[in-house]
Amino acid sequence: MKKKWPPSAKKNNSAEKVKDTSHYKAQYIQSFVSKWDELIDWETRAKSEGSFFIDILKQHGAQKVLDVATGTGFHSIGLRQAGFDVVSADGSPEMLAQAFANGRDYGLILQTVQADWRWLNRNIDGKFDAVICLGNSFTHLFSERDRRKVLAEFYAALKHDGILILDQRNYDAIMDVGFSSKHIYYYCGENIKAEPEYVDDTLARFRYEFPDQSVYHLNMFPLRKNYTRQLMLEVGFQRIKTYGDFQETYHQEEQDFFIHVAEKSYDSKLSENNTMDYSPTVNTAREYYNSDSADNFYATMWGGEDIHIGIYQSENESVFDASRRTVEKIASLLNLSKDSKVLDIGSGYGGGARYLAKTYGCRVHF
Repeated sequence: MKKKWPPSAKKNNSAEKVKDTSHYKAQYIQSFVSKWDELIDWETRAKSEGSFFIDILKQHGAQKVLDVATGTGFHSIGLRQAGFDVVSADGSPEMLAQAFANGRDYGLILQTVQADWRWLNRNIDGKFDAVICLGNSFTHLFSERDRRKVLAEFYAALKHDGILILDQRNYDAIMDVGFSSKHIYYYCGENIKAEPEYVDDTLARFRYEFPDQSVYHLNMFPLRKNYTRQLMLEVGFQRIKTYGDFQETYHQEEQDFFIHVAEKSYDSKLSENNTMDYSPTVNTAREYYNSDSADNFYATMWGGEDIHIGIYQSENESVFDASRRTVEKIASLLNLSKDSKVLDIGSGYGGGARYLAKTYGCRVHF
């Protein structure tokens, strides 16, 4: 039975409608963190998840995993025990300290890194086969700009064929029907209440009450499933498979959580029937730049060397000359030498890359 929250839940009794991405730092206080393992109940949660995440990672050949929402270490420790190479990151130093302590209890030394997801690759080096963002953690991001930035950081942290595994509560059901929970996934602790105290289209404020009558709150953004999927596609992920409570087939309103598995891998051999696997932006760009008309246009109008806008000295100057001047001007600002390494991510016909390599002797990837 679906349980609708009482009318009072629609009121802001706590007067704390804080909608800020960084607010979680003030909510994950030490006393709450010390009760987190009691809330999730590791043994019961392990039984409910089974080998789901391990199986997904193995299916995609993943070995090196970045756990960006480590919490108290439940998944990081489980994956380490299963033989994966795991880096454990979190924005909360209290959570990371507890995760490290939990790891030692299992005879493991976790590789922990405190990192704000919005600048993830500034704090964590290397590329990973998989990034996992679990525990409904992505919903701590309140602005769409932050969500897009974070997904782009996740994408950049992955190898070319890597995967992102990201989960979320079923906020669609919470907002459209009412809150209910089977209490067998994620938050499995006994005699603990975890329910929404306030819900609207931009805020889900959850209240956590423990047997000792201590109460804590978390403010989260109520992500709808299809919105999350669309964001991942628009950032660049190519294929996304969504599970409901670890099952491939499900009735949307009956699930407590959704798990998205998004692939970074780009398969240029997909048939036209599979173009819907790509975002509308990617489809439009592919169709345009792969067309003969676009190739003829740039070869004729731009001269076939550069295909960007130029810096003109006179109204009669050719596009070719003005475009080359743009390359020269930009290059003069970069302080390049033969020891420099340059990545040209919009190389077109490669005119700019060839100019840099020839003029400065630097190594250019394009």
